[in-house]
Amino acid sequence: MTEQHLRKKVDITEHVQGKLNQGQLILYLNEEEIGRINLAQANPPVVFRDGYGLITEGYKIYQIQEVGTEQDHYVEGCDLGWC
Repeated sequence: MTEQHLRKKVDITEHVQGKLNQGQLILYLNEEEIGRINLAQANPPVVFRDGYGLITEGYKIYQIQEVGTEQDHYVEGCDLGWC
């Protein structure tokens, strides 16, 4: 049996703060740096740490969070694990 981690994207846009520093907008969540935007470039790329990203439709910032685990079963369709 293997265990699979279940994950979901959580909208954290309202909780992200930005600070300008030497031509870059540094993005923070709870005082932890999560990404950067280089404002010196045309069409600046947004670079995020692992576990964070940008949904371009609506321009939302998300965090990937684990919501639990799911185990593969040797057999399927058993009542409470009893066959």
